[in-house]
Amino acid sequence: MAYCTANDVQALVNDTIEAGPLTTLTELIIPSIEEYINVTVGHDFNLSDQDISVDGKGTPAIRVPSRIVSIQSLKVSHAFGNEETLVENKDFVVYNPKSLEKYHADIKMRNNDTDFARVLYSDAGYYPLSRNVFPEGSKNVKITGRFGYEEVPKSIRFITAYMARAVYSDLILNGELKIPTSYSLGNFSVSHAINSSISKVASSEGMVYATLRRFQGWGFA
Repeated sequence: MAYCTANDVQALVNDTIEAGPLTTLTELIIPSIEEYINVTVGHDFNLSDQDISVDGKGTPAIRVPSRIVSIQSLKVSHAFGNEETLVENKDFVVYNPKSLEKYHADIKMRNNDTDFARVLYSDAGYYPLSRNVFPEGSKNVKITGRFGYEEVPKSIRFITAYMARAVYSDLILNGELKIPTSYSLGNFSVSHAINSSISKVASSEGMVYATLRRFQGWGFA
């Protein structure tokens, strides 16, 4: 999904954007700004269905490097080779940070009356499992589900439109895209001009840096 629309930019420009510049805005400028934002913060603001595997640490909780919208399945591989499927709300619960600036989620085992409440069977015998921890292992917890943002955060939507307005003002003159004479002709020159203008806007506008900085990384804070 687009981080902002041409209407968002037009509201900041306070003028009607003609058809030619409007195409440049929606097809070139906004997508280039979105790519810049993704690279800067280290993730995008879209929804995606995927598998994510993380390390179990022998603790009651694991941290997932994305916000979780829904979980289709959660499987845990144990040291002795068995795989176990856990059930949401019965075996574990999901916690997304209240702040949309935090790009992670925590999955926590539910507390139960008895610690060793589960048993797995294998050819070698049976094993009591602690219900309260994810077993240690490398990428041994596999989560299949939908991750990311159901809606683009308002601050990202605004900063995208704000940057697009600035790039638009920098590169559009009398309805035409301005390309500095130092650039060669062709698509490369257009892309170069837009990306150079984005970098100039980002470095000169403290609000851009401050907003994107808050969304950087997923961390453990």
